[in-house]
Amino acid sequence: MKAFKIVYRGGEDEIIEKKSRFIATVRPVKSEEEASAFIAEIKKKYWNATHNCSAFVVGEHNEIQRSSDDGEPAGTAGHPMLDVLLGEGIHDAAVVVTRYFGGTLLGTGGLVRAYSRSVQAGLAACCVLEKKKGFLLEMETDYSGIGKIQYLLGQRGLLITASQYTEKVTVETLVPEEEIVKVKEEITEGYEVRINQLKLGYHITAFINLEVAPVQKQEFYPFIKSCPNVVECNCVTGNYSMLLKVVFPSTMELDTFIGQLQKFGRTSTQIVFSTPVAPRGIDVNQELPGEEPQE
Repeated sequence: MKAFKIVYRGGEDEIIEKKSRFIATVRPVKSEEEASAFIAEIKKKYWNATHNCSAFVVGEHNEIQRSSDDGEPAGTAGHPMLDVLLGEGIHDAAVVVTRYFGGTLLGTGGLVRAYSRSVQAGLAACCVLEKKKGFLLEMETDYSGIGKIQYLLGQRGLLITASQYTEKVTVETLVPEEEIVKVKEEITEGYEVRINQLKLGYHITAFINLEVAPVQKQEFYPFIKSCPNVVECNCVTGNYSMLLKVVFPSTMELDTFIGQLQKFGRTSTQIVFSTPVAPRGIDVNQELPGEEPQE
């Protein structure tokens, strides 16, 4: 699931239907136990009510769904309340609708409508957010590059969550999972920007030597260019014709990728344990070792 709605802050509202008072109380919950405790709390608060009907959903895919009519005719309260939660795409939330009977029977259809409207009113009183899977992206650039980063993030509606200005500029932003590849491409194009791969969940860096026969290169090049985990691909001398630098979240995914490469030839892999010297540019003003000063 790419995105789903959650109740960030609960709320309460009520409606009146033929002198019956319906009070909807909504709260975010993370488990069935938490939902049950919330329902018990509301029943205790409104102990003198005619009914305290309830419904809740728990889980990213709403794996847990429960409802209760609490004495109302079967199917006229709890299930319609649950249908509203599901219809609104709400996850990890519970609602209790408390009814004080006003003296007039509503009938089956009237009860269904009243309890459904009550939940809708309760949700309207809440703060409901859309939750997405994503990555914390950390970028480091010089002062000439920060303007482009701010512009591109603004175009996509991505907020800078943290920033630090020293000799370089470091910024962080939260990027939805489905946008991360495109954002990286846009930001790095034409600029010197270093992205912290650990913040993206890529904890494994490795160098792979690959022996590719000349007749296979026509097939190999399009394949390797389409692999987002390959950050460098170099033609080299020696027994192996290609040297790849790759990043992966785990060794299992690295192993799967190596298996895909072996259709082109034999491989030899080295996993990076540490990086004493980080990637850097060349200082053209610095004297080379052993070089005599120029007059």
